[in-house]
Amino acid sequence: MVPMAPSITKIRSFNASSRFNGFPSLVAKDMPDSSEKKRPFVAQSAKNTRKNTKFGTKGERGGVNRFNAESDWASEHKMALFSLGLSPRFALIYGAMNRNTRILIWLAVACFMACATQKASAPAISPKSLESLPLPHQSQQVAFSAKAPVYQLQILHNSDQESGIRIFEDLPRFMQALETLKAQEPNTLVLSSGDLYIPGPFFNATRGKGDIQLANLVGYQASVLGNHEFDLGEKALSKLIKSKKEYPGVTFPLLSCNLDFSESILAGFWEPNGLEQDRPPHKIFPSIILQAGGESIGVVGVTTEELADISAISGVKILPALEHTQAEIDRLKEKGINKIVVLAHLQQLRLELQLASQLQGADIILAGGSDSLLAKATDRLRSGDTRKGDYPIRVNGKDGAPVLVVNTSREYTYLGRLLVSFDEDGVLTGVSDKTGIVATDANLPAEYSSTPVPENIQAELAKIKSRIIELDGEVVGATNFYLNGERQTIRTEETNLGNIAADVYQAIGHRLQNDKALSDIEGVVSLVNGGGIRASIGDIEPGPLGKRVPPLANPLVKKGPGDISLLDVQNAFRFNNEIKAALVTGAELVAWVEHGVAAYALGVAAGRFPQIAGFQFAFDPQKESGNRVKTLILTGKKESQILVKDFQQTDLSQKTFLLITPSFLAKGGDGYPALSNVIHTFERREQELIAASLKSQKSLSMADSSVRDDERIQNLMFRQEAILK
Repeated sequence: MVPMAPSITKIRSFNASSRFNGFPSLVAKDMPDSSEKKRPFVAQSAKNTRKNTKFGTKGERGGVNRFNAESDWASEHKMALFSLGLSPRFALIYGAMNRNTRILIWLAVACFMACATQKASAPAISPKSLESLPLPHQSQQVAFSAKAPVYQLQILHNSDQESGIRIFEDLPRFMQALETLKAQEPNTLVLSSGDLYIPGPFFNATRGKGDIQLANLVGYQASVLGNHEFDLGEKALSKLIKSKKEYPGVTFPLLSCNLDFSESILAGFWEPNGLEQDRPPHKIFPSIILQAGGESIGVVGVTTEELADISAISGVKILPALEHTQAEIDRLKEKGINKIVVLAHLQQLRLELQLASQLQGADIILAGGSDSLLAKATDRLRSGDTRKGDYPIRVNGKDGAPVLVVNTSREYTYLGRLLVSFDEDGVLTGVSDKTGIVATDANLPAEYSSTPVPENIQAELAKIKSRIIELDGEVVGATNFYLNGERQTIRTEETNLGNIAADVYQAIGHRLQNDKALSDIEGVVSLVNGGGIRASIGDIEPGPLGKRVPPLANPLVKKGPGDISLLDVQNAFRFNNEIKAALVTGAELVAWVEHGVAAYALGVAAGRFPQIAGFQFAFDPQKESGNRVKTLILTGKKESQILVKDFQQTDLSQKTFLLITPSFLAKGGDGYPALSNVIHTFERREQELIAASLKSQKSLSMADSSVRDDERIQNLMFRQEAILK
């Protein structure tokens, strides 16, 4: 079969959609396709109906600024040509062509491929070609100030620390790079874009106090509040903020200008008017003024508006992001602060890019929550990683001034270094060639690895490691394959680890059906959100290919190659979800599946994407949200039951099914419609059930299929449907 060439629009921007469900003022008037009809939500969470009136939604298809610098066009498109099977030599020649010639070539290729597919029923895009398409996020042409630079600032940063077990190797190297670069530039800020911790084995070892103490020792001067800080509720966060006996609490300011804590248990930590001083401990501010080399730098924090759907807040009120960020910038400007950094934890890089284009007075935005790895073409990346955009991405602000947007990946895997200069008016004059990211893997360059790791960091890590290492020695199963929980796949397609989790959920549903004698239901199904699976079970081999392999051996605890330990399970399923059973109609099940794929778009990894058992479905991402499911059948019986055929529900939509799902989703998390007929809460939680299931099986031999070969979830952008033959 011959794959059809992506359209020129898709090749140029990667995120083909430009629809934006959110605060109307954030759709730039000059944005391509901004006049297209905005898509309404398919399903609203019962507890949160504000989505259509604010900044945007996590993972929703939205207005995407297409930042395509002319200078980047050829180098990024050579890889797209490779993906279509054209020779590397031709791709190199192509790189030397002018822009108009390249467009003509793409039109010719597209026409040829379209004609070829008349005779061959092929998917729209080869899954392998996705890895070779142009960068999802590229820079605009911006005009830096022509005045002489009078001040240089270095920002060292990262985001989404969310410490898992890889921290024991990565954080020491992160600190070596951090200490080296701090010593090179006197005017330096160290900042975090939020998610300082996440529930999991590392967090559980100290109930989060170790995560906070390490963040203190890293030397962050400020961090925005992300969503994971609220995973265990406001009371748990309050215990981590304040000091108690030998525990120092959070010794740097936490920031968020669009969260109102007046009716929260956190109200005592909240200073809504801010303070003009460095590093006040145990407090939450909308912004802070930091000093670097005698200059005042304003730092503003802004948190995702989807906080209510993806965490466990109660008394916190969420305010419009754009409005309150701009108000805080204006307040700092009135105080004479002319250099502004925004720490934005908005969950999707496209939202931070939109924010950049709609603000006046912002100079730099440190993004967070999306794990979108931005890097220069010359930056060295960890094995298996690919960059998603320039570092920094250059954007024109609403006032026409340049805004720089940067982001790193999670878990101390990279250190970002942004080195910029300003003129006497506080306007950016340029970006230093020294700017870039540092990969904190075993290949850390000698210029960093020769710097000693701070002893207090080593001591704190050793203390925590001793508490959790025994978990890696408790083997609960084995696998012959890498179990894929990577963010970009678990949130966009079926994976083998997603299937394992969904199968466990469905199995306990079958037992419940027998126990309760539920004879009047049509079937037992399960649905788990991909965002609830936080890591793979397996390892990535060093080298340029980054081969995915089963878990490596750990001779310290007699863990053999391919063995799955309790630590592996806890690391992958860090939320350890409570599990609910609910009776739903077929129509309600379809609504859930439609909601699960409503946010799907190239370049978007929405946490709501489903992993399923007990049914199969095929969906077309090019259809309107709410009408993407072409086919859905129930499996497990001798004859498959058809619930959706040719985008239309059948009579089965009125029948009753038993749905097993995380409590988080049952209550309306990730925007799913809250379930009204919950009949059971399981006593055992996710980690225990999955570990028990693994113990009962021989070594797993479930390879992870490509999106083109997935059976349970068939994406019609990549393949033909094979459910109803």
